[in-house]
Amino acid sequence: IQVTVHSNREDEMGILINSYDHMMRRIQELIRENYETQIARKEFEMKALQAQINPHFLFNTLNAIRWMAIIRKADNIVECIDALATMLKYSMSRGGELVTLKDELDNINSYIYIYNCRYGNQFALETDLDRELLELQVVKFILQPIVENAVIHGFKGSEKQGTIMIYGDVENGTLKLYVEDNGCGLQNGEAEAQSGRKVTGIGIANVDARIKSAYGAQYGLLVYNGAVCGTVAEFTLPVLRQKEEIDAESTGRG
Repeated sequence: IQVTVHSNREDEMGILINSYDHMMRRIQELIRENYETQIARKEFEMKALQAQINPHFLFNTLNAIRWMAIIRKADNIVECIDALATMLKYSMSRGGELVTLKDELDNINSYIYIYNCRYGNQFALETDLDRELLELQVVKFILQPIVENAVIHGFKGSEKQGTIMIYGDVENGTLKLYVEDNGCGLQNGEAEAQSGRKVTGIGIANVDARIKSAYGAQYGLLVYNGAVCGTVAEFTLPVLRQKEEIDAESTGRG
């Protein structure tokens, strides 16, 4: 409902009426901005959850498992099925949007394992994160789109062993996470944009938008070329501990 009042009077009453009108317009603008922000956030969450399990990826994976069972009866069939089940369970799990960093990494490990089942151990996943960092909470599904982008695009046309490294630390009160690969890197036009840094691709841009929507504009994702080769995805996130730890700290329990 649009509420407006206006007066052409120049006395104190006119000033009061026009001040009230200005205040009401500002309140309505803030309400509209907050509503649009909430709607955008819900859309980001919905798109992110819907996009996690690509039907084409699932079809190819299940087909690969089927032929492995028929032709070779390989020892890793059970492990591949378990990895896929873990991904499905993680994707469909209910609850809050925040998960531990360990949960995110477990999902990535399953993802890489499945790809190696399909493509013959083409990719290696390396992690270097302290145990304390693994218990910190992050927005669900922020790592998989980055890793998937590296697997699909970062090593396109390359026959070398693909290595994806995930590392990070707390720097100046913020959680810095890095996903780095040894692939072909960004194209020249992409690398030159925004002073050498550019968030590219729908999936990656969605991750950046979700982070900003959840935590604020000072957080987000940058993607740029590595010093030698490949691509680096740099996450800037708040340091969030699990709820029970936060409650214990706030009440002085230790």
